[in-house]
Order: sequence, then C-alpha cells, then structure tokens
Amino acid sequence: GASAVAGLAADIEQRLQQGDSAAARPALEQLGSELARTVDAIALALGGSAAPEAVPAQAFDRGALCARLRELAGLLAQDDSGAAKLADQVLPQLRDAGQGEHARQLKRLIAQYDFEGALEQLEAAAAALDLTLEA
Repeated sequence: GASAVAGLAADIEQRLQQGDSAAARPALEQLGSELARTVDAIALALGGSAAPEAVPAQAFDRGALCARLRELAGLLAQDDSGAAKLADQVLPQLRDAGQGEHARQLKRLIAQYDFEGALEQLEAAAAALDLTLEA
C-alpha cells in the first residue's frame, strides 16, 4: 500500500544520499513490485482487470539490447539525427526491460534534440540494467 511505498522510497533516498546505489537496487526492485501491485489494485477497483505482469528484467535478451543501446549511444555522442529513428526501435525494448521512465525521458530529450541529456539518460538506463555502453 501507500505506506509501504513511502517507506521504501525513504529507504532508497537515504541509501542514495549515502552514496550507496548498489544497496538501493534491491529496494528499487521491491518498490517497483509494490507499485505494480498498487496499480493492479486500482485497476481492479475501477472495474478493469489486473495489468499484465511486467517482463522481469532478466527475461529480455541482454546481449541484443546492450548492442542496440551502444549503437544509440554512438549516434547520440555524434549528435546524429539518426538517433531518433533508432530510438523508436530501441525504446520499446527498454520499456520491456523495466526501464519505462528512462525510455520516456529519452524520447522527450531526443525530440528536443538534447542529445547530450539523452546520452546521460541512456547511460542511467544501462546502469540500472547492469549493462555497459563501452564496447
């Protein structure tokens, strides 16, 4: 419920302030699960059906996604407008890997031609998935 989400968020914030991002990761995953349960409960209360289960982060093809993210990073680093076209293909995969917020921010930044900001967002998404963008 809301109190569990608030408690997890406070725990994550404290760990991040202490510079311990590795310790925050399990709490972030737990927060994601709690939020998914909350959304399902709201959907059911509104007369809908529960949302489909999110694809677990390990269920995606890590190698393929990593290669696509590296390709996108290269285009962004070169301020190449082709990044927008590639992003349209890659962002759904990023969402499927559990990085929907990063995908939304990337789409917005690329649409604004803020390739430097988009590259930072892409690096954050890759880090959240334990992927490295360096070949």
